[in-house]
Amino acid sequence: MKITLKTEKYKILKLFLVSYLLLSYAYFKIISTFWYWNKIAILKNEKFSFDFGRYLVVSIAIILCVFTICYINQKKFIFSIQAIVLLLFVIPSGITFSSYKIIEPSVFIGHLLFLVTLILFSRIKIIIPIKKLTIKHSYHSLFILALIGMIPFLKYWYLVNLNNLLLIDIYKTRDLFSNVGNLYTAYTYSWFSIIIIPALIVFSIFYKNRIVLLLSIAMLIFLFLFGAQKSVFFGLTIVLIFYYKDYLQKIKYVLVGTLSIVVLGIISSLLLNSDLILIYTIRRVFMLPSLLDFVYFDFFNENYLYWSEVVGDIFKTYPYSENHSRIIGEVYFNSSEISANNGIISDGYMNFGMLGVFLNILVVSAFYSAINHLNISNKFFGLYFLFTIAILSSSLSTVLLTHGGIILLFISIIFLKDSKFVMENYKI
Repeated sequence: MKITLKTEKYKILKLFLVSYLLLSYAYFKIISTFWYWNKIAILKNEKFSFDFGRYLVVSIAIILCVFTICYINQKKFIFSIQAIVLLLFVIPSGITFSSYKIIEPSVFIGHLLFLVTLILFSRIKIIIPIKKLTIKHSYHSLFILALIGMIPFLKYWYLVNLNNLLLIDIYKTRDLFSNVGNLYTAYTYSWFSIIIIPALIVFSIFYKNRIVLLLSIAMLIFLFLFGAQKSVFFGLTIVLIFYYKDYLQKIKYVLVGTLSIVVLGIISSLLLNSDLILIYTIRRVFMLPSLLDFVYFDFFNENYLYWSEVVGDIFKTYPYSENHSRIIGEVYFNSSEISANNGIISDGYMNFGMLGVFLNILVVSAFYSAINHLNISNKFFGLYFLFTIAILSSSLSTVLLTHGGIILLFISIIFLKDSKFVMENYKI
């Protein structure tokens, strides 16, 4: 079979390469001088600088990755996931590895292995033999599920704070809710706010049902007003943005958006002496997770937890009095108030070294492979984009349980399966 590069993927390939170069420039010239990086440099008696040899190796690896995912014949869903992983995991990790001589290659190798495993798993057809519902029945069932599931939250109406709409009392309201919440609300808050109700919103837009759409948005606003989780509005925004266009165009827009932010950030820094754009976007979303991966690899080297924080004393007694994220904040940033969360790569390493990294990668790759063969409409891609963002800065157990990864898989199998054939070929 002849392998060719279609026009859309060729554009994506070029955007990836330009994004990599501009992200590199922004990092080496500006971001690596920010506070977090300075703290690590002082602690390790080192400095962040450009290492040409490492950068050359990383560049070759990234160029090969870009060409591989663009050239191989695969479904557009899994290509889109691979593109996001390349942009948010592999490229930042490679750039960070190129700037710090004491960073072990295993950090970058872990991210690279994640992408390679995703590519290999895209060739494996994981089929879950469950009878599907029709799209209309899925829509109605999801609506009923949302209404029933929201009932226990109604008792928290007295916590509703309109100031949250202006982001004034966010943390105060969040603390109040956490003190009165229960096991049901602790888990299902994220399930409804970033999975179930956003999926219902996609259905309501497709069926042009304004009543269900407005009711769904009202439910999200209600959840935000007493729970004060900013992820509620972020999730709604992402789902609405990714409702339109096909997979390749979505990825192209992500790359164009990334490039635009990087360019604006560089211009703002060089001409206006303001780093705010880079601080709140590129630093936070792209580069900080890769720096935190490094400190986790550094702290837990030969000091693995063996999941003792999750499963108790089965393999090992948890050796610390605080959550691991606060331990990292205290050791590396001199503040236990800093909750230095970690993604699935450093989570795996923290628990069982490189074998733990590989186990986490296998679980997530199998998850994506299962979704890949469900023929889900690209209108729901926002849900899976949010899941990918979650695994960038949360442990695997947290992503699967608290953030609703298992629920997302269930919703995908029961309600969204084969939605592609109806929602992308017919207009209501």
